[in-house]
Amino acid sequence: MAIKNLSIIGTDIDTLTAACEFALKQMSISVKSFFIDNKQHAIVFKETTNEEDPGRFPIDVTPVILREVIWRFLEQQPDDVYENLLSGYEEDWSKAWDLFVPDWYSKDHGIEHYDICSVLACKPTIVEYGK
Repeated sequence: MAIKNLSIIGTDIDTLTAACEFALKQMSISVKSFFIDNKQHAIVFKETTNEEDPGRFPIDVTPVILREVIWRFLEQQPDDVYENLLSGYEEDWSKAWDLFVPDWYSKDHGIEHYDICSVLACKPTIVEYGK
């Protein structure tokens, strides 16, 4: 039985690689294209594509390719994307990522242009440290 929903949060590239590998294998998905959801600051991966799709992958997407695309996306996010997630009560925090199955209805994992072919997404988040 394949996993239908997940959310994995991490802070480093090695964990992101493992998360991508887990998601692709356990969810039995084949990523064909992606788009950027600017409202949610997320990169969304789809199982379908067409020839005009600017986010179309010309080759099969492996966990390493998926990780590289996500990592580059995260590196391009301005600091204020992370800072806007802070409540002001954090003792200490780190930049992090959230790899998840997108939906159209939830506050945390909803995306602006959801369609049934949207199978995986990643967005910046924070990990809080404290007492």
